[in-house]
Amino acid sequence: MTKRHEVLGTLYKQVGNWTYVAIATVDLSVPPGDDGNYPTTTKATFMASQRFGTREVTYGSLPHAIDEAARPILRAPRMVAGLQETLPRDIQRLLERKELDGGAVSVTLPDGAPGDELIYRQGEIYKDALLTSAIHVRTLLEDFSGRGNIPIALYDYEGNPAGNIPLSEVFNTLAHNRYCVVSGEFVHDVFSFKGQLGADDLVGAKMRTNDLLNAVCDFISRIRVRDFVGVLRSRLEGLSIGSERKDVIFAVQNIDAIGQIIEERLVTLREEPRMISVLKNRLTAREDKLLEEAERRGESQIIIKGGAPRFRLGDRLGDKKIDVYIPIDGEMEKFELGWDELFRGLVQMHGNESLVPHDVLISRFEYFDKLGR
Repeated sequence: MTKRHEVLGTLYKQVGNWTYVAIATVDLSVPPGDDGNYPTTTKATFMASQRFGTREVTYGSLPHAIDEAARPILRAPRMVAGLQETLPRDIQRLLERKELDGGAVSVTLPDGAPGDELIYRQGEIYKDALLTSAIHVRTLLEDFSGRGNIPIALYDYEGNPAGNIPLSEVFNTLAHNRYCVVSGEFVHDVFSFKGQLGADDLVGAKMRTNDLLNAVCDFISRIRVRDFVGVLRSRLEGLSIGSERKDVIFAVQNIDAIGQIIEERLVTLREEPRMISVLKNRLTAREDKLLEEAERRGESQIIIKGGAPRFRLGDRLGDKKIDVYIPIDGEMEKFELGWDELFRGLVQMHGNESLVPHDVLISRFEYFDKLGR
C-alpha cells in the first residue's frame, strides 16, 4: 500500500515545442541528512511530448499508441495509389479496380510485367503496414485484452472458408512471424516459432488483407474512455517510489493524456463545451470572482477566455490527488482533485465514447501526415 510520506515529484520544462519531464522521489520516512535535506532519487528524465499548434503528441500514452497502430493502416492505401500513378498511362488503362468492404480498393493487372511487379510492390506496402501496426496493436492488446476478440476469417488454398481466428492471435503471430506473404487480396501462411495460424491440416491458410486492416480499426474503436480509466487507475493504485521507471512514466504520461482527451473533443469534434462537473464548478467559481472584480471596477461587460485543462500527478502519492491547471484570462488556475472524483466524472461524461473517436483519429492522421511535405 502506498504511504503518505512517499513523494514523487515531477518537473516540467518547455524547450521550443518539446516538453521535458524530470521525475524524482523522496521518502520522508527516512531521517534527513546532516544538511537537513531528505535523500532524493532521480527516477527519470525524458522527452514527454511535442506540440504543433493545437495538436500534441504525448509519447508513451495509450491515445498515442492508438495513433501509432492506425497510422500505417491509414497510410498504406495512399501509398498504393501513388504506386499506381507511377505506371505508364497505357498500363494504367488496364488496371481493374474492385471495391472492397470499408472503402478499400483492390487493383489487379493482367499477368506478366509490369502487373507482377505492381502486385509484388503492393504486397510489400500492405505487409509493412501490418507488421508496423502489429507492434502497437500488441501493446494495446496487453492493456485491453478483452477488446481484441474480433474474429478474422480464414480460407484454404482454394479460397474456401476454413473457420475464424481472433485478432489477438493474428497480431501476436504477425509480430514474431517467420513466414508471411502478402499477395493480391490475401495474407498467406503466417507462422512464428511458437505456432501457426490455422490447423496443421489446413492447406494454404490465408486471410483477406482488407479483413485485417478493418479489424485494426474496429479494435481501436472498441477501446472506450472507461477502459482507459480502468487501466490508468489500476496502474496508479500500484504506484510507489519504488516502482520501475517504465511504470512511473506510464502513469505520468497517461494522466497528461487526459487533457488531450478533453481538448480534442472541443477542438477537433467542435462539441458544445462539456466539462466534468467538478471542473465546471471550479471554473464557475473563478468566473464569478472575475465578474465581481469587474463590477467593482465599474465594467458592465467582460469576456472571460479559458482553455483546455492540463493534468499532473500530485506529489504525495498517498493523498491520491491529481493537480489540475486551467488557463483563465491569461492566468493559470490550479487546484487538486482526488482520483475518485476525477475518474468518476470522466466516466460519467465520456465513459462509453471511443478513447480516440474516429473523426479525431482521422483528423490527427491527416494533420501529421502532411507535416514536412
